[in-house]
Amino acid sequence: GFFQCVVRHVDPAGEYLVTRVCTHRLPLARDVHDFLDSMDEEVVPVVLGKEAVYRSIMSRKEPGDVPTIAIDIDRVEMLAYETQSDLDATINKISGAFRVLGLEEGNRSQSNDLTEEGGVPAARGSIDFAFPPELADALHRLYHLRRGSLISPGPLQSLDDRAEKRSLFLRLPLDDCLCMMAPSLWSSNLYSSLEPIPSDTLALWSSCVIAADHH
Repeated sequence: GFFQCVVRHVDPAGEYLVTRVCTHRLPLARDVHDFLDSMDEEVVPVVLGKEAVYRSIMSRKEPGDVPTIAIDIDRVEMLAYETQSDLDATINKISGAFRVLGLEEGNRSQSNDLTEEGGVPAARGSIDFAFPPELADALHRLYHLRRGSLISPGPLQSLDDRAEKRSLFLRLPLDDCLCMMAPSLWSSNLYSSLEPIPSDTLALWSSCVIAADHH
């Protein structure tokens, strides 16, 4: 798609009418898979994560409500549970919409495309997946956000530490937010170089000692 903006003005001497045309081109997706391929898999979880963290501080916004910061421990815990439920609902909506689109694509393929033998080919659409495979890394980061200290309830941190961490997450740039959601871990010993370790399976490695730096 092409978007054009036309600006016309008179030069300072008042003798000429100047016309400037600015054209901007945006690629258009042919289907849902092209659209998902064009998305930045690092930006999506950060945007959803910032919204979730903001809700854990200010709660849901209703028309006419005045936003207030939760300072009572019971309200903080309640908002944390509500935030997790909202994040789960968002993921379920993405999954449901993706599967419906896949079902529609499969029906169109079955009605239009036939094999040489006269049979209907098996359409590999989004109905084959519970979540868009193009956003697999984004889902992985949202999983760590949900079970991490930013929105997870529990007495492991003081209210001040949790509030400070949430405030940092809302203000920090993309790379720092990604590290706070799912920190990168490496394994090292005397005889090999650094090797990445999946953070979701680290609890199974009872012989490892974690040397971590606080953000």
